[in-house]
Amino acid sequence: PIIRAVLSIGMFASLTRALLINSQVSLRRETMISMALMSVTSQPSIDEGYATVSRTESDNYSLYYRIYNKDDPKIPLVIVHGGPSLPSQYLYPIVDNVDKRPIIFYDQLGCGKSDEPKQIEYYSISQSVNDLESLLEQLDIPHVHLLGHSFGGNVAYEYCRHFPARVKSLILANTSTNMKKCLQEYNRLEKSSPSFWETHACRQVPMPGLLLDAMKHGGRTWCGMEVVVDYVAEPLVPESQRPTLLISGKYDFGTAAAENWHEILPSVENDVVLVNSAHYIHVEADARVFGEILSEFMAHHDVDD
Repeated sequence: PIIRAVLSIGMFASLTRALLINSQVSLRRETMISMALMSVTSQPSIDEGYATVSRTESDNYSLYYRIYNKDDPKIPLVIVHGGPSLPSQYLYPIVDNVDKRPIIFYDQLGCGKSDEPKQIEYYSISQSVNDLESLLEQLDIPHVHLLGHSFGGNVAYEYCRHFPARVKSLILANTSTNMKKCLQEYNRLEKSSPSFWETHACRQVPMPGLLLDAMKHGGRTWCGMEVVVDYVAEPLVPESQRPTLLISGKYDFGTAAAENWHEILPSVENDVVLVNSAHYIHVEADARVFGEILSEFMAHHDVDD
């Protein structure tokens, strides 16, 4: 079906060029043909649902997920959001800039459309890792490319420590190795920069609607860098390391806290800095480049080892 769609577009394009050469098409008809071409391009399918995660034998909770292009045969990309507790919709624009494949988003426990238990002891990085494994087990997905943004990168990194067999590649986007250092740098820049947010967080003005919506629906029980301030990334054993892409924005507030990934993780293959971006690189000026880099990296590691 995809090949047929491409051929159909080619035939429409040829027809349009012939009509224009012969000067027999009005501006109105050109517009109608352009609209027809746009309608041929398929939109990604969307599947939504809930997985179940547990904290005790009797305490079970719902974890919301959204899957784009579920039936595509490529290895899925699983995207882990940051925060903690900034729900996943702010990352949906990634779908528009990467090559077609299954893309899975989910709201971690405590935010968005997932349940938000009030017991603080039900939250931790290790429990977030186990929740991700429960989700992938219930979706019956054997292998994934794993992308974590900001704090989500720490969850993804720790997932590799415990469940490396499921991971084909690891992508860390603006992820710090030392959360205390990241918080200190955030506070320093916030005090010293009169335009902190527009310079070091999101350089896209006005701020994208999905990012605003995520902030509006963020969790309140377990949220912010303060709740994971003691986290420091420790090296993985060789068996848990996976081919890794580091990608970050030049102006990101956490840059100083992400400089030693190469020392911790020898499996880093690429380290890309996008010069026009800050923390939310997937919606800033380099968004398309960000998607192209992800697509190329994943395609390279789609093949079996």
